[in-house]
Amino acid sequence: MKRHHPGDRISAYPTTGSLAHWSNRALTLEGLESISLAAGYYWDEETRDIGAPVLSLREEKDKPVWGITLHRDAAQPTAIQWAPVEPGLPEFDLSQIAIEDEEEGLA
Repeated sequence: MKRHHPGDRISAYPTTGSLAHWSNRALTLEGLESISLAAGYYWDEETRDIGAPVLSLREEKDKPVWGITLHRDAAQPTAIQWAPVEPGLPEFDLSQIAIEDEEEGLA
C-alpha cells in the first residue's frame, strides 16, 4: 500500500531493491515474469487526508504507465467500480493476431 502524491509519485525509499521492484524490468525466465502494481491511496499533504484508493502500474518509481481510481457502488456492495487517471490505460490492437489464428484454424 503506497501513498500516491501529485504527479502520481509514490512514497518509497529509493533502495536498490525498491527501484528494481518498481521498474518492472527484472530479467526472468519465460513464463515467470511478474508485474509490480502499486495499490494505495491519494494523499493530501496539506490537510493530511486520505483520498480515493488507486491502483497503478509503473515504469519507474515516479513514472506511472497507467492508473485507476477505485470506487464502491452502494447498490452493488460486492462490485468495485473504477475510473481511469492520467496517463490512460494502454490500448492493444490484437486484430492481426485474431486474423492469423482464423487463417490457421485456431479460432
